[in-house]
Amino acid sequence: MKNLFWDMLVIDCIINNNDRNKNNWGLLYDTLSNTYSLAPIYDNGASFVSKHSDEKLLGIMSSDSKMKNSVLNGMCYYTIDNEGMNFKNFFKKLELKQLDEDLKLAIQRVVPKFKKKWKDITQFIYGIPNKDQSLKVMSDVQKKFFIQSMKIRLNNIFNAGI
Repeated sequence: MKNLFWDMLVIDCIINNNDRNKNNWGLLYDTLSNTYSLAPIYDNGASFVSKHSDEKLLGIMSSDSKMKNSVLNGMCYYTIDNEGMNFKNFFKKLELKQLDEDLKLAIQRVVPKFKKKWKDITQFIYGIPNKDQSLKVMSDVQKKFFIQSMKIRLNNIFNAGI
């Protein structure tokens, strides 16, 4: 179960889930085997930049420096010593405190999967409908921003080379 926690932290960083908190974790209890397991992930809506207008996202994407600054300096919910921080600094602090063995192993498990499946991931995102009936789902601008931001995080935090 510990590996799943660390894997989720890495995934949260890649997808910019800045709202993973203690209420977004669940356990499932199997009465037959008398065991617990982590519930499937949920409440990832903050990852998909749904609170920003297309105009704001286009403004951010208008320059490489704006985009990189926005993507790498977003806050995460994880803290060290009760100090909130962005994902990039969170990972740096973990390394400095030498608390990162589990994190390194999670990076080794997760990042290669993103690299291997990158084309499938981007196709899946571009396949999300813009609308479902009369409800807005995800605009083309949001899709492009989300894909570009994941790529920037993968390359700048994890040196993924995508």
